[in-house]
Amino acid sequence: MQQNILIAVLYILGFHCVLCAQPEKAKFEKDIVSGDYLVRLENTESEFFTGKVTVYNLKISKQLFEAEGFFTDYKSDTLMDLDNNGHTEIILDLGTGATMYDYNMLLIFDFSDETASASEVHNAALVYIPDEMPKIISEIRLSPNYLGAGYSFSLKYENGRLIPESAAGNRLLRKELDFTEENIKEIMTEYVKETGECSGESQVQVYYEAYITQKKILGEEKKGWSFFDRNYKCKDKKRVRTELKKIVSVNYNNLMNYENYIFQKNH
Repeated sequence: MQQNILIAVLYILGFHCVLCAQPEKAKFEKDIVSGDYLVRLENTESEFFTGKVTVYNLKISKQLFEAEGFFTDYKSDTLMDLDNNGHTEIILDLGTGATMYDYNMLLIFDFSDETASASEVHNAALVYIPDEMPKIISEIRLSPNYLGAGYSFSLKYENGRLIPESAAGNRLLRKELDFTEENIKEIMTEYVKETGECSGESQVQVYYEAYITQKKILGEEKKGWSFFDRNYKCKDKKRVRTELKKIVSVNYNNLMNYENYIFQKNH
């Protein structure tokens, strides 16, 4: 009798497992309107890579763009004429995941040609430099992430696309991107204390990769190689120098290829 009463109470309180209601997952939705265009963002806040973006032309009631499963959370949006051509771009700052290497992306929609062409750049932020159009600065973090090595570069928005730009001759932009020999040597010194510079476990070459690539971006590649020649003391110097030449070249060519900043739906 007591057992039957207990079952009845549990049923009334809603603890019967068969009919228990599953808690709904938190949904995020946001609409952004710019002129005749609407950008709709949706994602499930408790799950990675559930984000969806849809773009509509309100004037003709037509969907122009749809992509999903490529971002995790919404951070902010900015409406701005990035290239000073009289048309406003929508810049979305979206969280991409939970890794040290890829933590956000800027997704830029351009409606100047009445389409929804989209550009993207990861690990990026808008940077405001006096007397200039806003820059987009992106940071590349090298593996393994505990070394703290990486480099940065600048892009400008022009003719509907992101274009890498040189910092040569631009003092304020150089200040955003550059780091000194003292900076990199200080980090390297602490790392070498733990592993030794020439041990089999050492990955000190990553610091040289970061520094030389950064100097190449700034138009000062010779300074990067001078740093390597003066500081790298291991017996495999010739081999490492050859490998670094190839790696730095690949790094730089990837950065300079504007096609790498065209949004790809198949992330």
